[in-house]
Formats: sequence, C-alpha cells, structure tokens
Amino acid sequence: MKKLLLFVVAVIMAQIVAAQTVVFQETFEPPSLGAGLVSSADSAGVPTTNFTPWALSTHLAKSGTRSDSNRVQTGKTIYLTSTSFSTTGNSYVILEFSHICKLFFSDGGMVEVSNNNGATWTTLGPAQYLGTGVMIQSKFSENSYGNDWFPGDTITKPTNSWWKTEKFDISSIAANQPNVRIRFKYIGSGNPAGAGRYGWLIDEVKVTAAPSELIPPTITMNTYPTDTVYSAGPYNVSAYVKDNTGVDTVWLSYQIGNGAFINLGMTKSPTIDSLYSCSIPFPGWGKKITYRVTARDVTTAQNLAYSPASGYYSFFIKYATAGTFTLGTGTSTNTNTTYPAPYGNWYWGAKHQILITKQELNAMGAAAGPIMSLAFDVATVQGTPLQNFYISIGHTTATALASGAWQSNLTTVYTAPTYTEVLGWNTHNFTTPFNWNGNDNIVIEVCFNNSSYTYNAVTRYTPTTFNSVLYYNTDASTVCPTITGGTASMNRPNMKLVIGGS
Repeated sequence: MKKLLLFVVAVIMAQIVAAQTVVFQETFEPPSLGAGLVSSADSAGVPTTNFTPWALSTHLAKSGTRSDSNRVQTGKTIYLTSTSFSTTGNSYVILEFSHICKLFFSDGGMVEVSNNNGATWTTLGPAQYLGTGVMIQSKFSENSYGNDWFPGDTITKPTNSWWKTEKFDISSIAANQPNVRIRFKYIGSGNPAGAGRYGWLIDEVKVTAAPSELIPPTITMNTYPTDTVYSAGPYNVSAYVKDNTGVDTVWLSYQIGNGAFINLGMTKSPTIDSLYSCSIPFPGWGKKITYRVTARDVTTAQNLAYSPASGYYSFFIKYATAGTFTLGTGTSTNTNTTYPAPYGNWYWGAKHQILITKQELNAMGAAAGPIMSLAFDVATVQGTPLQNFYISIGHTTATALASGAWQSNLTTVYTAPTYTEVLGWNTHNFTTPFNWNGNDNIVIEVCFNNSSYTYNAVTRYTPTTFNSVLYYNTDASTVCPTITGGTASMNRPNMKLVIGGS
C-alpha cells in the first residue's frame, strides 16, 4: 500500500509538472544577471542615450542578492523589455513578478505585453490583474498598497520588507503565440513633486503557461486558532474555498512541535456553500501546533493555493489561569450515620460517584482544562483513618445517576494509603490532573475500604434538582470494585474544584 501511495503521488506530481511550463524567467542572479530583460528609452526597445538605464542593484532583492532598478528621472519614459518567448500550445498564461514601486502617483510604473515580438503593445490593467494592490490608470505607484510604501514620504528608504508580488492573467493577449514579450514601463511625468522618490525595483519575473487555466483557488479562513488557546480541543479549522473551475481537494497539514507534518482532509459542508472544515486533535498541554490549509482545483494543471500564502499559522496550548470553582454553598449536613458521606465509616467502606454538569461549570465561567484538585467541606471530624482512599474522574454524557448504573472508564487522579479528614475544606491535590474537555459532564468517584466501622465524618451538602450522587456502603472488603446496586441521591456534598493553571 505504501509503495502504491508513493507511486500515485509521483504520477500526480509528474502531471502537474507536465501541465505547467515556465516559458520565461528572470531572477537577476547568475548566470543570466538580467540578460533576459533589456533597458531602453525607446518604445521599440532599442537602447538610446541621454537617460539612466535600468540597472542591477545589490541593495535590495526579493530573493537572492540582486534586483533590477530604475531611479526617478523627471520627464523620462524608460523601458525594461524581455526577450521573445513562445506560448504555443498553451491557452493560459500567467505573468508574475515582485516589485517595490516608490514612485509619485502622477509618475508610476506600467506593465505591457506584446504578442507580435514588440510591434504593438497592450497595457495591463484591472481586467488582467490578479493581485491585491491598487492600479490607478493602469499604473503602480507608492499609493498602490496603502501606507506600506510610505506615500508622500521622500525620506524613508525601502527595505526588503517592502516587496510585493503581483500576478496578471495575460491569456487573452499572449496565449498560443510564438513571439511574446513583456516590458516594464517607467513613466516620469515631469511633475517636480515626484522628485526624491527612490524609484522602481523589479525581481523574480516569471511567465507560466499551460493548456488549462493557471488561477489557483481562493482560500478565506473562517475559524482558525492562533496565538494561545486554553482548552483541550479538538481545534476546529474552517475556510471558504472557491475556484471557477471547481475545487478538487482541500486539506490541512499540521505539525506538533518539531515533529513530522500530519495531513487531515477537510470536509465540505453539506449546508454552507464552499465551507470546508476539519479538527486538529488535542496533543497535550504545553504543545505548539503549526499548520496551513492547502486547496487544489480540478484542472489538469492542478493549481494549488495556500493559507497563509507563505509560512504557517500557529498556536500554543496552555493551561488557563487557575480558577477555583465552588459547587454548593448549602449548610445542611449528613449525620454520623447517614449518607452521602465521602468520609463516612459507618460501614467498613463507602463508594460515591458524584455528577457535575458542564452547564454548572460553564455558568461559573469554567473553561476546558486540567482539573488540578478537589475539596470537600467537613463540618464535624470523625478522625478515623480511611484505608486505600482514592479519587477517580471521567467524562460522561449522563445527566443523572441511577442505582446500578455506575459510570466506567474513569481515570485515577489521587491515591492515599490512608486519609484522615480535617475540619473545614479538605483539599486533594491530584497527582495526575484530569483534562476536562469542556464539552462533557464529569463524574467523580471517591472510595475507601476499611476492615471495621466507626462513624461518619459530617460534611456539608447542597440539594440539586437531579440525582447527582450514587453511593454504596457495606461491611465487606469488596466495596470499591462493586458495580451493582447503590443508592441515588440529590444531596451532593459541597465541593471546590481547581481548574486550569500552568
């Protein structure tokens, strides 16, 4: 199966590579050093004099160490023109490049395409633009990206954090053509207000062609965890994914710490258009999750989109700040011979299961997290050491307890060879905190088994509206393993739970 999966992946990747062809590329790095683009001040692309041409710069680069740049030249129009390339056999053509356009709005930078080796040119504009900037009169300028390029500021110099990546669909102009050229057109309007700007920098120019469209799906994140979360998950991730040709597959890749990435398929909602979702399972407290969403369309090019477009989202799973939650403030008590009585030795042993609903905890502001301790409120001490005392906790969907219906699959969180109660709140700090998921009710089991009897310690309780306690007592050595019988009660001992805490 593993070999078959690897073969299928290899075939898919081969199809993707075969479907897309890079027909022109210039990175301004060795060995080409920008030879694929020629600077000129003549619309025919013929080098002329009396101007400062585009030139390689090592000050700024999107990647590598070089870009091509043109400084502000008042009243000049200067071109950076590509060599000719073919798109024959391909119906879809995409132009991509990265740039910093620190030019006054009346100046600006245009992008043009020729499908007849430069005899005529078409200016690209909003009809072909697939980027996120703003083109004013089909030009880029310092105003194209809000405040990112510091419009109006002639002092601040560009840094590599300023680079923006643009994309144009030039299929309507350049598809199935043997002699295509592109060019970048710097326009110096002559307005003296444009003086002092840094200029226009270009890097990573690429033209990709394919028989099928090359526009990837769009991903708009809906719900997704970031920063720090204080719950035990699962962590829902959902996104709206759309594509004009159709969406093939959407998946989430996540990593726990520095471990290997794990892929989860995202399921399309049957009721909400274009919404895909999945859940990252809880990996444990103190873990960092790194993840991203990938979508693939149905075309033969199998275009991919990512969210985020680069890098990853991440979040850290942390205990919430510890909170103490009191369940019950009643002043009624059991007697030294009646139950419920978690410290009751009127019989050799006593086993109690106590139900707490998530609604009760939520109403007090408790969130999912580790339960660190449990306390009972003793009004009168008996003082008998209780043998093999333990506390266990588990999740349950039960909304009431009933005779004979003992809850199972509980986790032991506290044990003591003997325990003797004290006056007031008796706090049991758990050796192993119990991770409450925040979605289910919880059941707490308290049990001990002596070989003789005395009397019960007297504890305070509060009546509930449901059977919140199930207890069993007898003069035998088998009290704790018993899972039959028992008496249900609404009189739940007052408790304090500490939930959360790092």
